[in-house]
Amino acid sequence: MKYGLLAVAALMLSPCAFAQGAAERAAALKQWKADCSQDDPELRLAYVEDAVVNQGATVARLCVREALKSDDPDARALGLRAALAMTEVLSFPFDMPVEYQKALAAAKEEGPDEVEALDVSWRSTIKQHNELGGSFSFKQYKVSVEDTTTDWMTKNGYGKFGKDHQAKITTTADSIRIEGTYGCCDPVAIDLRLGPGGMLTGSGMVDGLGPYPIVAEIL
Repeated sequence: MKYGLLAVAALMLSPCAFAQGAAERAAALKQWKADCSQDDPELRLAYVEDAVVNQGATVARLCVREALKSDDPDARALGLRAALAMTEVLSFPFDMPVEYQKALAAAKEEGPDEVEALDVSWRSTIKQHNELGGSFSFKQYKVSVEDTTTDWMTKNGYGKFGKDHQAKITTTADSIRIEGTYGCCDPVAIDLRLGPGGMLTGSGMVDGLGPYPIVAEIL
């Protein structure tokens, strides 16, 4: 009976303890958000760096998002570098080139023969798009939050990451530039711009084919 009463008491107290803990955690997150949005630029950068290096993933992501939407280019640059450092595998989904999409819409109005003829003329690009699975992927190789240019592994001809196939990613306050090889030995070049809400927009070319339009979240 004694142990049963203790168990009931523990069950009654645990929701209160959880609520108190959740409230304290929420208050701490709000404080971190305020700290990483400081008006003083040097203090703001220091808080963001501390969050990325010394705090957990939740605090780091919160502060990086604040940095990405900052008016301060130094904060945005740090935010981009930190976002890359926090992401083991980058994935950038892409569509068929805009030129093809417009031509396809017009061909569909004409009929199936026109669609078939269009696909024949674009067969190399369609094949490449399908082989890549409609997405560019990069895995960390040598990445640091302090570096504006970092090294990433790309996929080989079998769709596996390997250190023999690499690309360099260079960041500024508002852009990402990716250059290297992809799918064994094809040259890849991707240019992305940072927009509102941490959205990246731009395009990529592989072995002279494209440009493939890209819209992706950085974090």
